[in-house]
Amino acid sequence: VMGRDSSVVSKNEGAITPIIRSIIDSDIKVDPATDKTIKFDIKPNKIFVFDKETEERIYFKPIVEEKLVDKVKKAEDAITEAAEAVVEKIVKKVTRKPRAKKGE
Repeated sequence: VMGRDSSVVSKNEGAITPIIRSIIDSDIKVDPATDKTIKFDIKPNKIFVFDKETEERIYFKPIVEEKLVDKVKKAEDAITEAAEAVVEKIVKKVTRKPRAKKGE
């Protein structure tokens, strides 16, 4: 137990590095004598996996996040396009030549 969290050290003999260290909420009670299998909900931004050759971190993005990023990008593009159209209208109004008055 480390304050509000607990460190769980487990083994996966099929992995390149068989020791896996996980941090869980200390309210979750794990008894190594009886709990031989533990299931986790994994948060992709909390996973630290590294490429063996480059030693760079491999980032995982859920499909849902990618779809949201696409939607945000489309919305930003639409807002930018609308803003550019408004600016263009304003520039036209400001830069157009004044009309000649009658009798001039």
